[in-house]
Amino acid sequence: MDVSAATGKEPPVVISVSHTKINPESVRELKRILRAHPGDAPVHLAYMQHAGRGKLFDLAEYQVQPSSAFFGDVKSLFGASAVAQ
Repeated sequence: MDVSAATGKEPPVVISVSHTKINPESVRELKRILRAHPGDAPVHLAYMQHAGRGKLFDLAEYQVQPSSAFFGDVKSLFGASAVAQ
């Protein structure tokens, strides 16, 4: 059973980012994008390190509308593989 259907909430949006693309400017731009697309879907950030290792962060203060405009903004910032639609 889909938990999102049972709770009425959107499933989380997972943004995957390589450690090489994280810097103060990209973090500021990501915050701007998240604020520009408010909605009901929780946001998780998969921070990918060397050798395929990574950490998953719950960006609890942000919820977004997973629209094509949102995905386009994230892809333009971090690349096409950053989010799956």
